[in-house]
Amino acid sequence: MVANRLVKDTKFVASLKARAEAYAQDLDNTQGVGPHTISVPRIRPASGMDLTKSLFSQ
Repeated sequence: MVANRLVKDTKFVASLKARAEAYAQDLDNTQGVGPHTISVPRIRPASGMDLTKSLFSQ
């Protein structure tokens, strides 16, 4: 039964990979960008971050 599960998982992963590649290609064709160039802003700050200090300030 483990072999059956591995075959199903392998097919599932291959399906996800194919969908991700198709999505990336569609983004490139329609928007002229790849998925690595799209950033989603945070809705709330990351815990433990002090937002009063800039990482780039001296």
